[in-house]
Formats: sequence, C-alpha cells, structure tokens
Amino acid sequence: MQDLAGKVVVVTGASSGIGKAIALAFAREGCRLALGARREERLSEARVEIEALGAEVLAVRTDVRNEADVWALVGAARERWGRVDVLVNNAGYGVYKPFVDTGMASIRDQMETNYLGSVYAIRAVLEDMMPRRSGHIFNIASVVAKVPTPNYAAYSASKAAIDSLSATLRAELSQYGIEVTAVHPSATNTEFWQNTPTARASSRLAQLIMQQPEAVASAVVRAARRPRAEVYPQFGTRLLPIFRAVFAPFFRLGLRLMARAYR
Repeated sequence: MQDLAGKVVVVTGASSGIGKAIALAFAREGCRLALGARREERLSEARVEIEALGAEVLAVRTDVRNEADVWALVGAARERWGRVDVLVNNAGYGVYKPFVDTGMASIRDQMETNYLGSVYAIRAVLEDMMPRRSGHIFNIASVVAKVPTPNYAAYSASKAAIDSLSATLRAELSQYGIEVTAVHPSATNTEFWQNTPTARASSRLAQLIMQQPEAVASAVVRAARRPRAEVYPQFGTRLLPIFRAVFAPFFRLGLRLMARAYR
C-alpha cells in the first residue's frame, strides 16, 4: 500500500463536483495539487479551500479541449515540483437530449472534452512518467460506459471511449510501471445530475440512490494507495455489465421504455 504524502497530483475539472472532491481528498493525504478548470473564479475558490488544509496548490485555467492549455497545466506542475505522480482526468460534461436532436457541434464538443482532453493530458504526463517508470493515471469514466443511457448517446460514447482507452493503456504501460485505473461513478449529486430532466422527474428516487462526490473521491484515493484496474464507487454497480450480458433482452426493453418516458 502506497504512502501518498508528497505525491504530485494533477486534477482536471477541479473547480467543482467530483473533481474538487478528489482534489480535497488528495490534499488531506498530504499531496501537492495542480488544479485545472475553465471557470477561473470557482477554480480560485477551490484553490483557497485546498490551501486551507495546508496543501501546496497551484491553479491554472485550463480548457481541456485546447491541447496547449493541458500541456501548460502539466508543465506548471512539473516546473514547480519536478514531476507528476498522479493524473486524474475528470473534466467532462454531457448534454441530455435525443441523438437526432443533438447538433454536431454539441457531439463534437462532448467528445473533445470528455475523450480528447484526457488523451492530451495522458500524453503530457507520460513525458516524465515513462522515463521514471512510475505513475498512476485515473480516468473518470461512468457506468454509462458499460450500460449506455438513452438521450445520452454522445456522452455514453465518449465515456465508452475512455473505458476502452484505459484498458488498452493499462496493458501498454504496465512494462513502465505505470498504473491506469478507470473509475465508473453512477448518478452523483453534482451540477451535472441536477440539471437533467431525469433528475427533476425522479428527484425523490434520485435522492435515495444518488451518491455524493466525496464517495467517488474516497474510492479514487483508496485505489491510489492500492492500485486497481477499475473502480465502482457505488455498491452494486459493478454487477451492471454482468446483468447487461446475462439478461440482454430485459436490458434492451428497459432502455426502450426509458427512452420513451424521458424523451
């Protein structure tokens, strides 16, 4: 089990929600944090909150769709602390809308943010992780990578791409001593979930089953201490891919009914 104190951790999408919770959790472990996010005011607020824990922090405005921004974030961490030990690819978003009503600009934007943003960051950190033969990459995917959700076609596809990328990199980078972990949160109490029609239509049920960002953060930190290939923060969600495979006709029926109910 690894001691995380002193580790240099880069987190994208760190100004709120899961990303901020993960940054706070690593700060409590004595890590040094490089935070990236688009919203400068909220990024600054997150930096102040994490510094209050006594952690060393730098914050860099980062739009992960812009490769130069991502390299600048990683470069800033490397310049200040000499290396990057852990990367958390958390930046992402989804648009809740039927595929036929979703414009190409939106589809492209989700793929660039959720998938290509992670690719840029991984390529940036590998520059020093590979020579050092050490490092850990976390890709925040989603349970929809395993069980796609109606009206989230572009989002589900981008997260499935992240899941596949993680599995491939896990094999390729093992010879360099680099760990790769795919994290699959379910519905989490963040702005992302709160702004969806399903959340509003089923808010009481959602409050019962929804997890908090801190639960995801705790699962990530545990996996950083003791590496795992996949992490499912909410109990039982690990079984969803199995149920999908074994009871495929029922899953397909359920997805059709969901698509009709929330169109």
